[in-house]
Amino acid sequence: MSNPGATDLLAELAALLGPGKPASLDAVLRVARGLTGVARAGDADGEFGRWCRTELAPVLLRLAVAETDAAALRTAVARHIAEADRGEDPAPRDLLADLAGKGIDLGDDIELAAAVLDAESRVAALG
Repeated sequence: MSNPGATDLLAELAALLGPGKPASLDAVLRVARGLTGVARAGDADGEFGRWCRTELAPVLLRLAVAETDAAALRTAVARHIAEADRGEDPAPRDLLADLAGKGIDLGDDIELAAAVLDAESRVAALG
């Protein structure tokens, strides 16, 4: 799993990109094919070619990893809910094990969520 982006960095990225719709997967594939074409055409040694190799390729790879992780998360959560809807009693650890098998470790996220819940409880207690 890729390192999730910090919320402040994601907010900065969203502000830089402005409003709009995310690219379709077809558009992303066209960009990736163009990147490959630049490398094959011998333009990889020019400034644009170096930029494609060193900057654009890793960005596209991060996008591919994020899309793969999102699909795995959606599938695992949907399966967990479908099991519950069928009357089974799936435990959260089952979902975590399924995700871990897909390379998605939520340990740090769970610790952070627990800390936030604790803080919210303390704030509520102070009223």
